Amino acid sequence: MITGDGSASTYFTYTLSTAFDVTTASNDASSSLVIDWQTVGTPAVACFGDGGTKLYHGSAATLHQYTLTAPYDVSTASLDNKSLSVSSVNQHLRGPAFSSDGTKLYVAGSYSIDGDQPSINQWDLSTPWDISTAVFNNKTLAIGAESTVTSGWLPYDFGSIHFSSSGTQVFLQDRLNAKILQYSLTTAWDITTASYDSKLFVMATSVYQTTGLAFDPNGTKMYFVNGQFIKQYDTNGTWAL
Repeated sequence: MITGDGSASTYFTYTLSTAFDVTTASNDASSSLVIDWQTVGTPAVACFGDGGTKLYHGSAATLHQYTLTAPYDVSTASLDNKSLSVSSVNQHLRGPAFSSDGTKLYVAGSYSIDGDQPSINQWDLSTPWDISTAVFNNKTLAIGAESTVTSGWLPYDFGSIHFSSSGTQVFLQDRLNAKILQYSLTTAWDITTASYDSKLFVMATSVYQTTGLAFDPNGTKMYFVNGQFIKQYDTNGTWAL
């Protein structure tokens, strides 16, 4: 399990003695990555790809790419000098996520650039897993009334997005409302075919401004970060909230 610490500009590794049970996690001091925050910014969002041999580090509106010589071992990561700015579409980068074959990248924006509805945007990669080849082809899912804020906080502040293994469901983390939203795609990995399932997971009132949404490979366990804690929940079946 990998976590990012923005204040320390570091990715840390934890080893779980029981797979996918966060209560069995212990810090692996031999595997960490201190990033050059002056070059790539402090950790805000991140994801892995290509079997754990790629790490994508996001800060502000730019995504940076690292290559790992040992899968999921961040101590072996090196910066590829490949990046992608999403500022033409979204002012704030949230997510990100990839299709299973690495030819599609998905980014959730806290605010759309024109001030209208926020959205999940799909980028197409001509070379799998290489974000320098990504192109935005106006494929988007506008987030509607299912995500609203009635307090004085700025609206539509998203955290992570996560796809099911089949690419037919996507889950969006609504940070400020402390809930997870579920969408279904009629065409796998095509965000333009997604619609809200009217299914959501509302977190406890003590949980606030969550980040880092993740699931186990079978979609039966869900994880997110709340402050200095990682919360683990059992889902309502396979890939169901």
